[in-house]
Amino acid sequence: MIDGLVLGRLHAKPVARTSRNGNAFVSVAVLVELADGATLYVSGCAFDGPVRHALLALHKGDSVALAGALAIGVYQPDDGAPPRPSISVTIQAVLSPYDVQRRRKATRAARRTEPTERPSASAREAFEDDDLAF
Repeated sequence: MIDGLVLGRLHAKPVARTSRNGNAFVSVAVLVELADGATLYVSGCAFDGPVRHALLALHKGDSVALAGALAIGVYQPDDGAPPRPSISVTIQAVLSPYDVQRRRKATRAARRTEPTERPSASAREAFEDDDLAF
């Protein structure tokens, strides 16, 4: 198994599906831009509840980072075109700009509620004047 991180933009809105045995999952398609300017299509699926919900909140064109197990293969087009790489990911974690904004707001709110008192001079001296041997 290869653990990987896929960074790209959603090719289409994520789709909620149900497997034959009744398990819910979400499928996604991500376009990843390579260093040479080419684009790679990566497909993925998520089974974990919070990850599924996070994906379903996204829309076509949204930036996304997907972490999970990668499967690499080769796709042979029917029209005789040369083979292309095929990558799929079983998504275990997702991060989007919405998550970053939410976390920043939570951090700012936590900072506002923290006490702003500085440690007393005696507390600073006790910390600086330790007797640890090096």
